[in-house]
Amino acid sequence: MNTKPSFDEIWERIRAHKGETFKTLRGLEFNYSMMGVWLVVSRTDFRITKKNIKNAYDLMPVAGPEEFPQEIQVPYYVYAILKDPRIEAQ
Repeated sequence: MNTKPSFDEIWERIRAHKGETFKTLRGLEFNYSMMGVWLVVSRTDFRITKKNIKNAYDLMPVAGPEEFPQEIQVPYYVYAILKDPRIEAQ
């Protein structure tokens, strides 16, 4: 049985892969930097909070970013990060 890693573990993976290239489902490449508990995505000026990522993680698995509720901000980037093999359960 597959168990979901803790969010703390996921957050450490996210921190470890900052600056690397990720892709959205539509193939748009992006990377992110970190400012404290915020991720700053290269393709937007919007900052993604750790809390936003945690809330999305708590809802996983979902089939795609459109399944996140409206409260999850920048869902396409959040989904791309959470579903990436470097971040997802390893």
